Amino acid sequence: MVRAADFTVMMDPRSRYYDPCDTIRPPMPPDDPASHVFMHCVDGMKGWRCWHANGDRGDLENPDWPQRMKEYADVSEDGRVKLTLDSALRVAHINSPDYQDQLETLYLSALDVSTERFPL
Repeated sequence: MVRAADFTVMMDPRSRYYDPCDTIRPPMPPDDPASHVFMHCVDGMKGWRCWHANGDRGDLENPDWPQRMKEYADVSEDGRVKLTLDSALRVAHINSPDYQDQLETLYLSALDVSTERFPL
């Protein structure tokens, strides 16, 4: 049973979709090569010089998720995950983008309802 104090809308830091980067000044994500050329020079005009000011990000997955999987699933010494019914559900729950999307949608809907019920 989940207590209200344990509930959060934020992405679980153990998830492979969790973004550990700074949300205010995130590093630049990888881009396809053709688009990358146009970011730096379009029709002979130089692009914005600060594209890489916050660094570059090589991968979009959470780099810590394989190590953190040991917190919620049995992992053998050679790195294989031993799934039971319970651990399979935990892995699916923590790494589900659909669940996270529904959770955020529910949160935003609740904000709308509370704004209508308790206007400023």
